[in-house]
Amino acid sequence: MSLPGMLSSASQRFHFTVISCLVVLSLFLFALLVYLVAPDTRGWNLLLNVVLAILSSTIFAIVTAFFIRYFFDDPFEMSAANRLLPKDIGPALKDMAEDALTYRLLVRTGRHFRADVLPILVRNATRRRSPMRIEVVLLDFRDQDVCERYASYRRSSSFDGKDWDVTYVKKEVLATILKLIEATHNHRQFITFHLYLSKRLSTFRIDGSHDQVIVTREDPRDVAFLYRKSDADFSAYSTEFIWTQEGASKEMACPTADTPIEALYAMFESSKEISELAEDVIASTNEPSPYVR
Repeated sequence: MSLPGMLSSASQRFHFTVISCLVVLSLFLFALLVYLVAPDTRGWNLLLNVVLAILSSTIFAIVTAFFIRYFFDDPFEMSAANRLLPKDIGPALKDMAEDALTYRLLVRTGRHFRADVLPILVRNATRRRSPMRIEVVLLDFRDQDVCERYASYRRSSSFDGKDWDVTYVKKEVLATILKLIEATHNHRQFITFHLYLSKRLSTFRIDGSHDQVIVTREDPRDVAFLYRKSDADFSAYSTEFIWTQEGASKEMACPTADTPIEALYAMFESSKEISELAEDVIASTNEPSPYVR
């Protein structure tokens, strides 16, 4: 990878800077130690000159690296400009949530969304006194076959140490819905959500705001891709989200009720899963994100 490509990652820039500073500091301290302790002989003077030469070259290389990073573009790395390394995915999702005026999500259970992203959207909407529209497409927990297929997939490729089964899938989907209901219930004047349940399975997750889209994979160890409104692929993924919406169940708005759990019952009156999993669903709403971003 070229230097601009390497420095396009926030995490790699941090590691590069820290390691470079440690190298410079170590060389400086070693040179100072030689100057103060070693006798003034040709051998020690030669070693000191070599260390000072390396130190000067290292400082020049660091300055040159950042000069190239901020003043030049590598045409061979332009295609990778939108790529996010695993350690940069979490910060990128949070940054998008911080700036979002609206938010769209296409995902399976939404565990990371309800734990890390939704609180940011709620906080900013209430702080700015600005309405926040949230559109969410989740797996249809009422479809036994779809839940079983997804649970089977996660059992064969699980990275979070969870024992995935149909009950766990349904519980996680319902926990995300309940968290959305809580946000609307507590901040009705600022938060509105529009829920769709889909029978379509995908290993991709799409998070989108008014000017950005981030496409991630099921496994957090995979890279992700960020597209801004000026990118041609932004409209493509926006269209993908709309098509998935159209193929999902009808839009479900939050019903009026005294408590969030009563609103959940009212939203899915004929679903026996609510009463069977109510306690586990409530407990799951406070769990942290399963992803180590």
